Amino acid sequence: MSEGMPISGIMIQPKALNFNSKLGGSKEFPASSGWLEKFKNCHVIRQLSVVGEKLLSDIEAGNSFIAELQDLIVKEKLTADLR
Repeated sequence: MSEGMPISGIMIQPKALNFNSKLGGSKEFPASSGWLEKFKNCHVIRQLSVVGEKLLSDIEAGNSFIAELQDLIVKEKLTADLR
C-alpha cells in the first residue's frame, strides 16, 4: 500500500486472519469488531477525515508502527516462508 493511503477495518480484519493462520495462531481468533477496536487503540490508529481529495495523515505514527512491526519480525524470527 502507498504511504498515507486510507484503509478500513474491512481491509484489516481479513489480513489479521491471514497473518494469524500463517503464524500458527489460535484457530479461534475471530478478528472481530472488538478485536479491531483494541488493535487500533493499541497501535494509535485513528479514523482520519478526507478533505477534498487529500487525506490528513500522521506519517510519524505510521513510521513508528512500521518500525515496531519490523522489530517484532526480527525478535520473533518471522519469515515469509510458509512451508
